[in-house]
Amino acid sequence: MTLLAGFDSAWTPRNSGALAEDLVADWQTKFQPDSTVILLDQPTVVRNHDGQRPVERIVSSTAGATLVFETYPVLALISLGWTLPGPRDPGRLPNHDPQRTKTFCIDDWSHVCNLAAGAFRSRGMKLLCGWAEQAAVKPNPRKSDQDCLDACLCLLVALHMAEGGDCLMAGDTQAATSWCRTAPPLPSNSKRAATLPA
Repeated sequence: MTLLAGFDSAWTPRNSGALAEDLVADWQTKFQPDSTVILLDQPTVVRNHDGQRPVERIVSSTAGATLVFETYPVLALISLGWTLPGPRDPGRLPNHDPQRTKTFCIDDWSHVCNLAAGAFRSRGMKLLCGWAEQAAVKPNPRKSDQDCLDACLCLLVALHMAEGGDCLMAGDTQAATSWCRTAPPLPSNSKRAATLPA
């Protein structure tokens, strides 16, 4: 069994409802997966002279093989086809970050939440579907809500990978890379993701 997790860089033990390394470790202990795959909205290669970040503690986990991939929710929105009509192809990105008060649009927020709810519903993931449905109708979502939504987008990419779907790797494999779901055909300069470990 492979444990899949979406993780956002702002989800720390100080944030309410946060997914932190302790939670991943608890899941690893409870479910005893053969491997853990985490897609996170955070750089995976960072010069850090002051100690470890939560992602580095997750990577060093001894509970089975743990793979951590940087992903970028904006690329996930594009590859999922969740853009909105706009002057350019493939459309405009939803303005779903409530911290960006000048560009935030509540309808865009609801758009992304409702599509995430549908993606989780189609996979029988009732808890995440319910969270996304409730988030979609929040009149004043906070930054922490957006961080949770971005973690859900990361998880959707992980699910797509686990289901055998094509993913696009962008970046330098010796430095930072970013993974996103993609629909065929892939650009000629991209690499197809290897299958997840069993």
